[in-house]
Amino acid sequence: MIATKKRAIDKLHTHESNYLIDYMQCCPMIKKLISDTLKPNGKWSMKRLSAFTSFWMAIVYALLPLLKPFKVHEFVFVGLLTYSATAIGLTVWNKSIKDGQNI
Repeated sequence: MIATKKRAIDKLHTHESNYLIDYMQCCPMIKKLISDTLKPNGKWSMKRLSAFTSFWMAIVYALLPLLKPFKVHEFVFVGLLTYSATAIGLTVWNKSIKDGQNI
């Protein structure tokens, strides 16, 4: 009986450690994705950061009433999404101007 429990615990630890190994291997990919998306040319882009932040703030603002009831104002949600879209649009526009392309 004790040997069976020990084997079950060993299997559990091996299974958990495999998840940990998978997570640790995934971390560099996530870091690279964030770096490539938010840090072009090795520097943080304020426009990209603000677009990323305002988008997730809008999502959290829209889903927050599920946890704590309060009235969601549409103009706040739409304003955050508009700001996010404008920041992304400005980033693309500035990039096209630097590359000499016409939009």
